[in-house]
Amino acid sequence: VQYKHRRTAGEVWRCKKGKRTDIKPGEWDRFNYAAKEEVINRPIEYAGNIVPVPRIKRKDLTPEYFLEHFASKKLPLIVEDACEDWPAMQRWSLEALEERFRHISFKVAKDDKGKKLRMKFKYYADYVRTQQDDSPLYLFETNVDDNGYIRDLCKDYEVPDIFPHDWLALVNNDARPPFRWFCIGPKRSGTTVHTDPLGTGAWNAVTHGLKRWVLMEPGEAKRKVKGRDLIKAGEDDEAIMYFDFILPRIKKEYPELKIYEGLQKPGEVIFVPGDWWHGVLNLEDTVAVTQNYCGPDNFDVVWCKARKEREKVAWLWLRNMKKFAPELYERAMEMNRRDKFRMRHERPKGERLPDASSSSSESSSDSSSDEAEDLDPAGLKAAASTDMPLGAAGFKRQGAAPLPELVTCARAGFERPGKRRRQKEDPDLA
Repeated sequence: VQYKHRRTAGEVWRCKKGKRTDIKPGEWDRFNYAAKEEVINRPIEYAGNIVPVPRIKRKDLTPEYFLEHFASKKLPLIVEDACEDWPAMQRWSLEALEERFRHISFKVAKDDKGKKLRMKFKYYADYVRTQQDDSPLYLFETNVDDNGYIRDLCKDYEVPDIFPHDWLALVNNDARPPFRWFCIGPKRSGTTVHTDPLGTGAWNAVTHGLKRWVLMEPGEAKRKVKGRDLIKAGEDDEAIMYFDFILPRIKKEYPELKIYEGLQKPGEVIFVPGDWWHGVLNLEDTVAVTQNYCGPDNFDVVWCKARKEREKVAWLWLRNMKKFAPELYERAMEMNRRDKFRMRHERPKGERLPDASSSSSESSSDSSSDEAEDLDPAGLKAAASTDMPLGAAGFKRQGAAPLPELVTCARAGFERPGKRRRQKEDPDLA
């Protein structure tokens, strides 16, 4: 492979070596899937229990209808023409992104210890255009809100109005689990079948490219949906292999298993209900944004999982429910009383929950106290008290407004000396 930039090869080698220790960086194309276009172009055959993901045009869908007929019933859906008016539809092409972020590093992988592996965008774009890997490096950036260099990505799209709820926003962004991802998936990249954390629901919007999805209902055995017993010696289980030969074997071995499949095109949003198994294969170089949420359709499940799997987050969440969303707090406490569940602050020091996962001991601080201005009001309208302003509206004015001349004086103190000199010499610049 010949790259445009001199350093691209070294950066790609470094990230590949960190991501997979089972094969060498030079072996990422060992199955030669770049030459097997039939796998990418293979049509989906619907028959029996192989059914299409339902599709509805955005103009024919209201938030109320979506909540009643899909979210509340835990049914997946592809919404057509859902984001065609987003700036991202133009601003997120690979060329436009490279022009804006060429020297900014994005996360393209994680190593065995969970350390993020980052690469400058100009090198990653170079890699995307020329790669021949079976399962390429997948840019999956979780740090969009906190990274000032890329925060403007959030201005390029808006959360679809059929997803108005984000009740985990009652936990401040420093403590809540990751929930928003900006993604670039090169052709043949993807994710194998999995469920999202804490039973949260998710939406995924594609601005460029094409995705193939497979979904299976909650409650199906992990070993069955992943085809663990159907993988032969020497075979890999990356997304391209899953869609190539593992999924067909699953369909043949378990004809009673209901499987949803569908293609997601630019401008379309897919809804994945909580606890549904799902996997994706990028059939083209694809750019997308995805968010997980908690709302009225899944709060009970998310709370019951969070209190066990993410104890510190659950305690912070409960404390802020009591302060800002008392009805939600009572709902959570009622479930605790029903299940005789004791939160971490209610148990003797050192006592752990039986079968608690390692992630329940995450490093989120539980000593700080959130104020109204620490919380993002978006997504909390149906949960938070109406008389409690959140976010920027929560800031309290300290005393009377300063005099105009004091504002002018203070502003002058922060201006560059050169600018002040120019204004003094040329009053028209003032």
